[in-house]
Amino acid sequence: MSPESETAFAKLDTLDEIRAAAKTNETLRSDLCKCITHVQQILEGRTEKLVLHDEPFQCYGPADKTMIDEFFNIKKCGQSSCTICQSVRLPDNIFDSLDWLPDPIPSTMDKDHYANFQTAYRSGTTEQYRPTLMTTMANSERVPLSIFTNTRVREFIQCFQCEKIRCLYSERALSAEDKIACQVAIDDWDYSCGSPFVPEDNILYDKVFVREKINCEMPMELAYYSCQKSNTNNCDTCYWCEHDNELVEPPESLKLKYKSLFSCCILCRSAGKDIFARGEIKTHTRAAKKRKIGN
Repeated sequence: MSPESETAFAKLDTLDEIRAAAKTNETLRSDLCKCITHVQQILEGRTEKLVLHDEPFQCYGPADKTMIDEFFNIKKCGQSSCTICQSVRLPDNIFDSLDWLPDPIPSTMDKDHYANFQTAYRSGTTEQYRPTLMTTMANSERVPLSIFTNTRVREFIQCFQCEKIRCLYSERALSAEDKIACQVAIDDWDYSCGSPFVPEDNILYDKVFVREKINCEMPMELAYYSCQKSNTNNCDTCYWCEHDNELVEPPESLKLKYKSLFSCCILCRSAGKDIFARGEIKTHTRAAKKRKIGN
């Protein structure tokens, strides 16, 4: 890669960050494509040496941006040799006059309903109003999820309504000035679950983040227990309500089955909450049985 691309790439940590940077940096995108071409050729060469039922494997070239953008457009390709679309049965002049099926768009008369087909057809629609995309956007955070990891927890803040502690994240370590501003905001700001950490006009708005797609009914964040700022006292708080009084002792069966058990208080257990567990321990009982049978 070029020196400029090497410098830009060195600042990126995750695939999400690399993809985002490649969208805005054409040089970086081009250099990355060239870097992986040789690897793709090696993998294709090895893969095509494989045979299944006397049929050799066949590799296809990766899709380009145009193919990806048109992937969900609905219309036959029109090629008689295509084994996916099959041959066109309409007369050529009629088939050529057909356009792609439009994406759903809201009606101009009633925003709660979609426009009818006659209105949307040939109108140059986009997938902006696709239901699954709208749901994804509504449930997505305003920053990449790669920010919300236990290694990027800088501080904690407490919701004044449910009293749960939420994690404050930043991509890089805070400067001395930012730490002071962060502590001032924690002390002065009445934070509640689901709101931004600070208002948009604050210098920390694009530096320090809190999960905004949460509410007071949601349990504690796992990063709270595993981040570098955590301590042994963090493990002695209820995963569901954050209270630290009268915790239930996990049964021995759970301790033998899972690597991590999170505390649960008597009130939450009485309300039907289970002891949250992660990391099931693999016992390899099947492998042990097979070895026993083999012997």
